[in-house]
Amino acid sequence: MSAAMVDHLAKQYGDLAAVDDVSFEVPDGQLLAVLGPNGAGKTTIIQRLARFYDPDQGRVTLDGHDLRDLAFATLRRSVALVAQEPAL
Repeated sequence: MSAAMVDHLAKQYGDLAAVDDVSFEVPDGQLLAVLGPNGAGKTTIIQRLARFYDPDQGRVTLDGHDLRDLAFATLRRSVALVAQEPAL
Protein backbone atom coordinates (compact mmCIF):
# COMPACT_ATOMS: atom_id res chain seq x y z
CA MET A 1 0.00 0.00 0.00
CA SER A 2 1.19 3.47 -0.70
CA ALA A 3 -0.95 5.66 -2.95
CA ALA A 4 -2.75 8.06 -0.61
CA MET A 5 -5.66 10.32 -1.41
CA VAL A 6 -7.40 13.02 0.60
CA ASP A 7 -10.85 13.69 -0.83
CA HIS A 8 -12.89 16.77 0.17
CA LEU A 9 -11.49 16.87 3.73
CA ALA A 10 -13.09 19.47 6.01
CA LYS A 11 -12.79 20.24 9.72
CA GLN A 12 -14.35 23.04 11.71
CA TYR A 13 -13.51 24.16 15.23
CA GLY A 14 -16.64 26.04 16.23
CA ASP A 15 -17.19 28.73 13.58
CA LEU A 16 -13.59 28.52 12.33
CA ALA A 17 -12.79 26.26 9.36
CA ALA A 18 -9.35 24.73 9.95
CA VAL A 19 -9.55 22.81 6.67
CA ASP A 20 -12.19 23.41 4.00
CA ASP A 21 -12.66 21.05 1.03
CA VAL A 22 -9.01 19.96 0.70
CA SER A 23 -8.23 17.27 -1.88
CA PHE A 24 -4.88 15.89 -3.07
CA GLU A 25 -3.18 12.64 -4.04
CA VAL A 26 0.26 11.34 -3.08
CA PRO A 27 1.40 8.85 -5.76
CA ASP A 28 3.07 5.57 -4.89
CA GLY A 29 6.69 6.09 -3.81
CA GLN A 30 6.40 9.86 -3.33
CA LEU A 31 6.88 11.87 -0.14
CA LEU A 32 4.56 14.55 1.20
CA ALA A 33 5.65 17.65 3.08
CA VAL A 34 2.95 19.90 4.52
CA LEU A 35 4.08 23.52 4.89
CA GLY A 36 2.26 26.72 5.71
CA PRO A 37 1.70 29.46 8.28
CA ASN A 38 0.33 28.91 11.77
CA GLY A 39 -3.33 28.03 11.73
CA ALA A 40 -3.35 26.88 8.09
CA GLY A 41 -4.57 23.35 8.94
CA LYS A 42 -1.29 21.43 8.59
CA THR A 43 -1.68 19.52 11.84
CA THR A 44 -5.35 18.83 11.14
CA ILE A 45 -4.47 17.26 7.77
CA ILE A 46 -1.60 15.17 9.16
CA GLN A 47 -3.70 13.95 12.08
CA ARG A 48 -6.24 12.61 9.57
CA LEU A 49 -3.56 11.03 7.34
CA ALA A 50 -2.08 9.20 10.34
CA ARG A 51 -5.62 8.45 11.59
CA PHE A 52 -5.10 9.98 14.99
CA TYR A 53 -8.60 11.31 14.27
CA ASP A 54 -11.20 10.37 11.66
CA PRO A 55 -12.41 13.05 9.23
CA ASP A 56 -15.61 14.94 10.06
CA GLN A 57 -16.21 15.36 6.31
CA GLY A 58 -14.53 13.77 3.32
CA ARG A 59 -12.30 10.74 3.39
CA VAL A 60 -8.68 9.63 3.39
CA THR A 61 -7.68 6.51 1.46
CA LEU A 62 -4.65 4.30 0.89
CA ASP A 63 -4.78 2.43 -2.43
CA GLY A 64 -8.50 3.11 -2.61
CA HIS A 65 -9.25 1.76 0.89
CA ASP A 66 -10.79 4.16 3.39
CA LEU A 67 -8.49 4.43 6.43
CA ARG A 68 -11.46 3.73 8.69
CA ASP A 69 -11.65 0.23 7.14
CA LEU A 70 -7.95 -0.62 7.68
CA ALA A 71 -6.43 -2.25 10.73
CA PHE A 72 -4.22 0.15 12.68
CA ALA A 73 -1.23 -2.23 12.23
CA THR A 74 -1.61 -2.04 8.43
CA LEU A 75 -1.82 1.74 8.52
CA ARG A 76 1.19 2.13 10.83
CA ARG A 77 3.33 0.06 8.40
CA SER A 78 2.29 2.36 5.52
CA VAL A 79 2.48 5.87 7.04
CA ALA A 80 5.41 7.56 8.77
CA LEU A 81 5.28 10.91 10.55
CA VAL A 82 8.19 13.12 11.56
CA ALA A 83 7.05 16.04 13.70
CA GLN A 84 8.60 19.49 13.69
CA GLU A 85 10.40 18.62 16.94
CA PRO A 86 10.92 14.86 16.64
CA ALA A 87 11.64 12.67 19.63
CA LEU A 88 13.19 9.52 18.18
